[in-house]
Amino acid sequence: MGRIRNWLKQEKMFKKEITDDKAYFNFKAEYQDIPFHVLQPKDREDLILVICDLILDDKQKEMVRTLQAKEQTKVLREMQYQTSTIKGQLYIILDKEKYLEKIRLWDTIYYDGLSKDKLIKTIFETIKSFLLVEELLTRIFNLPEMEEFEKRQIKPPSSMYA
Repeated sequence: MGRIRNWLKQEKMFKKEITDDKAYFNFKAEYQDIPFHVLQPKDREDLILVICDLILDDKQKEMVRTLQAKEQTKVLREMQYQTSTIKGQLYIILDKEKYLEKIRLWDTIYYDGLSKDKLIKTIFETIKSFLLVEELLTRIFNLPEMEEFEKRQIKPPSSMYA
């Protein structure tokens, strides 16, 4: 736990520790305005998770709600198909009325393979998946642009800028 927090701090990603009864630790972190969590669930002592949620705002939810249930299902399946090659997992979360609420992207790192290199690469892969899903949502649902393109690229660490 301590070394993971230190690695996140070294990379200027760490934001705060979250109190979570279901996790040994839960670190809220951020890279270029994209929030994510690094945590170890209490039911798994051999792994940590990197989780990034894409949450629709109210305007986007309203646009999704205009679709019939059958059409929404078709669109979400198409999105799952188009993202089948991403590293990690994609989990679609519906609200109580069965409309899209958020999409969770996550990946695991087992402790026997844990290193700073593995953690940071997993974080970047999860963020790349987040950006892909964000773009697919924008295209498939004809949603307004979520952010300007320039703001949504993964930039190299500041030490790599010329």
